[in-house]
Amino acid sequence: MTIRFVLAGACAALTFLPATARAENGLFYYCYGVASCGMGGASIATASGPEDALRNPASLAFSRPGYSIGGGLYLPRRGFTGGTGPLTNPGLAPGDEVESRGDVYPRGTIALSRRITPNLTFGLSGSDWGGGVTDYKVSRSAPGAAGNFDTEAMILVGTLNASLAYRATETLSFGASLVVGTQYLDTDFITKAFTAPENAGEGSTVMGIGLRAGLMYQEGPVSLGAYAASPIWFQEHGKYDDLLSGPIDVPAQLGVGMAYAFTPTTRVAADVSYTFYEDTEILGGQTVDGGFGWEDQWAIALGLEHDLSEKFTVRGGYNYSPSQIPDENSFANALAPTITEHVVSAGFSWRPDGTPDREFSFAASWAPETSQTDPGDGNAFSAAGNDTEIFMEEVQLLVGFTRRF
Repeated sequence: MTIRFVLAGACAALTFLPATARAENGLFYYCYGVASCGMGGASIATASGPEDALRNPASLAFSRPGYSIGGGLYLPRRGFTGGTGPLTNPGLAPGDEVESRGDVYPRGTIALSRRITPNLTFGLSGSDWGGGVTDYKVSRSAPGAAGNFDTEAMILVGTLNASLAYRATETLSFGASLVVGTQYLDTDFITKAFTAPENAGEGSTVMGIGLRAGLMYQEGPVSLGAYAASPIWFQEHGKYDDLLSGPIDVPAQLGVGMAYAFTPTTRVAADVSYTFYEDTEILGGQTVDGGFGWEDQWAIALGLEHDLSEKFTVRGGYNYSPSQIPDENSFANALAPTITEHVVSAGFSWRPDGTPDREFSFAASWAPETSQTDPGDGNAFSAAGNDTEIFMEEVQLLVGFTRRF
């Protein structure tokens, strides 16, 4: 019982302590949980552990109760180049690269579950959900270069999910989560008045709330899953009311997945998800109005795992999501270049007892460099940032431990 209380407290702490990070699927990570990360993020129709409830809460009904702890390092490389538009930094020649400082950041996920009745399971999971950090030594813009601002942006999102899953039949389960979020913002991003925010560098923390629901069907070698997530509705950052016209809500999502066991030792999984950025005021808002101009984004995740023995399982996966940032909004997003598209991953698990009771896992992933250039043919902000290129690549290294009861 003591370990459960400790883990519950750790879940809550992880939510309220911001973790510096970047993300692969726009604002989001491509995966949550070390096993899922080794399989390209595919987890909507799997039930490998309590952390899968971060995607699909219905998975709790089919997984053994227990707890999992995972963490690791996130190593991004991102930046922008000088452009030719009138708003670009005149101290940068066209094509001059500026890389963000800071290239090693922590990640973490904690989850636990407990069977309340034979058909009802409770879960608690906490994770640094995503976000972004940039810190440039020079400004991307002419006003910023003159006033020493428009050089950094930090937005961090953490969530704590309280979930219930009900096993309606031997093959079908339903689940729902109450999602409590925390969001931290610290930036000297240029305002619509071409000035620094009045409270630049002070930082602002707000709270948010959302809902997530899912279902899962398992029969024989086939598993099907689906989830729907509401936006996480956040409070407004009052300190930045001269920069933002509203709250930075996390967008709604939909996802479906399938898993299939070809043999008792070989399994595949595939997910498709869709994120509704255009329905959010800030992320999907027009750049000339202080938004980021992000478009809706879909993502696919493909994964394979194979049991080499009772003690070892190996995994591989691939994730793809097209950039949610249109080319003509590249300059506007130079401080938030979350544009990686392809992710390849691999991992393994080791069960020292030869049973699922105790399992140590490792995963690694690489997102090769993605770049895009503002053609200057969008709105006035695009024309002013003509020929600015943004780029990003990243590596992740993760380890985890799962204990099943």
